[in-house]
Amino acid sequence: MEKQPKQKLSEAERLYQITQYEREYWEKGELVCGMDEAGRGPLAGPVAVACVIMPPEPLLEHIKDSKQLTEKRRELLYPKIKETALCYNVEFISPQAIDELNILNATRLGFKSAYNNMRTKTRAVLMDYIDGVDIDAAKFPLVSGDSLSYSIAAASILAKYERDRYMLQMHEMYPQYNFAKHKGYGTAEHIAAIKEYGPCPLHRKSFLKSILGETNNQVSGRQGEIIAEKYLTANGYEVLCRNYRAGRAEIDLVARKADTIAFVEVKARSSTTFGFGLDAVNPKKQKNIIEAAIRYCHDNSLTENRIRFDCIEVDLAKGEVSKHVEAAFVVEEWHLG
Repeated sequence: MEKQPKQKLSEAERLYQITQYEREYWEKGELVCGMDEAGRGPLAGPVAVACVIMPPEPLLEHIKDSKQLTEKRRELLYPKIKETALCYNVEFISPQAIDELNILNATRLGFKSAYNNMRTKTRAVLMDYIDGVDIDAAKFPLVSGDSLSYSIAAASILAKYERDRYMLQMHEMYPQYNFAKHKGYGTAEHIAAIKEYGPCPLHRKSFLKSILGETNNQVSGRQGEIIAEKYLTANGYEVLCRNYRAGRAEIDLVARKADTIAFVEVKARSSTTFGFGLDAVNPKKQKNIIEAAIRYCHDNSLTENRIRFDCIEVDLAKGEVSKHVEAAFVVEEWHLG
């Protein structure tokens, strides 16, 4: 017998099919939440988790797994879902939390936060499959839930749209990585940029070890230098060099403002548990920095400039410079001749 081609469902039939789980509640006059996430796999950026309560009517056409939709379709559906939803919430879990908790536990935290911060709660939650989520509701994790459930699919669209929009905004801050194109995923272009520029505060350090072959401290140092470089540029400095090595010393940043050359030591900290960055610039380290600075000035014909040694402390948790100490230490004898 000749096999008959599969008949394509009309949109009304498709919507009826993917609301089967919701209708178990709607027919009893109850509401149900749908939950999904976006961004578990990328090398950079947050995980976004959305929770949404959709009404039985009207059913929005074209709601399906966000990955099966074009970017244009997601852009059209996003405001419609927000207008139609009885309640919705989207939570971001930061790269720092992902590194601290691991990606699975961070995603669980995102699901918990997304549900707990809803103004309206339901007795049951449909979610794309994840176990171990601690919420006060009956949980129904569905494998490929965003293809099986209307509510989960709506949540997947909210999560992906908001995460993509955030990564587009971050592209303006860190254009060298081209987040606008790959949204933080590990494309060949993205990996090449990480190797060239080092990671930025958006990168998940725990995801980069095999790429960079660096320790967590080295990755943190690179993040701190990128934040410090952006700070200096915003404050009228021209950054001449990063990671200048000479002899036993490395100078993190060399920057110029007017006729002053600043040799900058960057100290990145996730907290002040181990003291402030300036405390680590001891006399021995100062001596090595001075020797390297003399070499740099000679090699780059900067012997007529005023010289200064600065220290910049970076708060990695906040992604910002917490302190800039100009002339952090004084050189009693400075011989360039």
